[in-house]
Amino acid sequence: MTRPVVAILESGPASYAALRAAADIAARLGVPLHGYVLVPPGPLTTRWARRLRLAGRRRGVEVSLVRPPETDLLEVAASCPHALVVAVGRNPGRGRPTLGRRILLGRLLRLPGAPVLVVTRRGRPLGDRILLCSGDQRADLGSFYGIVRPLLRRLSILRFLPRGRSLGDDPGLDQCIGVALSWDERIVRTDDRDTFAEAVLAAADRMRPTLVAVGQIPEGLGISSVLCPGAADRAACESDLPVLVARVRPQAARVAA
Repeated sequence: MTRPVVAILESGPASYAALRAAADIAARLGVPLHGYVLVPPGPLTTRWARRLRLAGRRRGVEVSLVRPPETDLLEVAASCPHALVVAVGRNPGRGRPTLGRRILLGRLLRLPGAPVLVVTRRGRPLGDRILLCSGDQRADLGSFYGIVRPLLRRLSILRFLPRGRSLGDDPGLDQCIGVALSWDERIVRTDDRDTFAEAVLAAADRMRPTLVAVGQIPEGLGISSVLCPGAADRAACESDLPVLVARVRPQAARVAA
């Protein structure tokens, strides 16, 4: 079975931007696009069906509309273990997400599964310039790099490196560098994760990349996204740019349990 790209469709313009970004990724990867509609049956559902068909037809992508029995974002995301990436709008309304939405997104980023793409608005093609933020974890980021690599043209790397530690091998990152038309790198040497999160936001604001890809898997519980947010939490909730966040792979989560 071919693994699809999944777009979770709620209300609001951010979900429409997420659908279009997901369709672009599906076209680049040559895989189907599945749209999971979380709104009640009615005119909005019909509109989502029309937009999904249009997005697929314009990009030559096979699409499927799914009406899950539940409308809970976390339950729907958990029901897509074979997705290549899960795209979601940052906020159903306009502006920055509410406290409740931040916690919900924090819980989503901590669920085992495919990388999550958080989108606020439609911008340039995702791969024009990617800001890839690499953490100090030795996690399995194969699925994360598998999304980034086919998209990128220009690459800017921001690495978090605790003091006294040397850079280790990162084959996935090396492969991304190998296919990029151009690349540059900056290393943030600090033991403070807050400093790294600030560096990510500052770099995103300065460079205005087309995608912020955070290869640092969020830790703790969902409430951590508010009480002690990491780079992934802050980028997803505070930046107006599309943000791709690595998550723990389901197999790794079962082994850890």
